[in-house]
Amino acid sequence: MRPIQVEVTEVEREGDGIATIRWDREFDVSAGEFGMFWVHGVDEVPMSYSYSDGITVRAVGDATEAMMDLEPGDLLGVRGPYGSTFDVPEEEVVVVGGGTGMAPVAMLTEEAAAAGADVTTLIGAASADEVVFRDRLSEVADVRVATEDGSMGFEGLVTELLDDVVDEKGEPSEAAACGPEPMMAAVLDRFSGRREDVQCSLERYMKCGFGVCGSCCIDDSGSPVCRDGPVYRGTKLDNGEFGVYHRDAAARKEYF
Repeated sequence: MRPIQVEVTEVEREGDGIATIRWDREFDVSAGEFGMFWVHGVDEVPMSYSYSDGITVRAVGDATEAMMDLEPGDLLGVRGPYGSTFDVPEEEVVVVGGGTGMAPVAMLTEEAAAAGADVTTLIGAASADEVVFRDRLSEVADVRVATEDGSMGFEGLVTELLDDVVDEKGEPSEAAACGPEPMMAAVLDRFSGRREDVQCSLERYMKCGFGVCGSCCIDDSGSPVCRDGPVYRGTKLDNGEFGVYHRDAAARKEYF
């Protein structure tokens, strides 16, 4: 599939080293789906959508650093959307996001609220400078923030805030998470007796985006994250990899 060329219309600085890039075309995309984004002359990388016409980026490599330098009028190549979506809850749901994992979490929060769900969204970040989408999501959900340095909201890890919220509001019907994998593993552990009620969106090294190259397959099921995921129910993550390690571009294990 050839990339579709879109023209950047806006680059909004969300926080320290984080930006949302919007363009001139909306895609038919649901929460959890991702695209393959090509920066001309640099590289192509997978990223979750944060809007139907936008992505939210943190500079962590050549492609994302180049994305941070994009300006209105610049072109970006897009393939997709690809992958599985979150099942949209219609009852009580706690949604947990960390870092740029807030991208699909933001879309899920809005979709669940539109479906009539009682949504509590927890935003985790190292500091207040890295908190994204708080104002956006406060319009439709009960939003709580956890920062590791205590500069905004709860001081500590977002999974610790999750414990407090569950104690306060009771067990939700469902939970969903996207962000650093050890964080998602902790969320799944919190609901270990009801793994089928937890959805997690995984990040893996991807080359093709649609299940051909095998670079994103997870141990030991061999499931290609780009095709079967990135969103998995907790019952599909009972293996030795989730929360422990992933693989780099050369398929070497990298432990979290």
